[in-house]
Amino acid sequence: SVIGVGGETSTSYLSSMRLMASNLKYFPFDRIVTHRMPLESAQQAVELAQTDAAMKVMMVPNGESILV
Repeated sequence: SVIGVGGETSTSYLSSMRLMASNLKYFPFDRIVTHRMPLESAQQAVELAQTDAAMKVMMVPNGESILV
């Protein structure tokens, strides 16, 4: 499940995700996501995300890269 910091459900993000997907050439996700970590390292990923060393930390299943 995906739950936002304000308690939103994953369906709350649908319109935003569609907007981003239709404008990928304008969103530099390769520069925004600074770290990619496997789900097995979730605790370290959250701790890293709370520091100035990372802009955006992505947790990916099986350590796979899922960037478009």
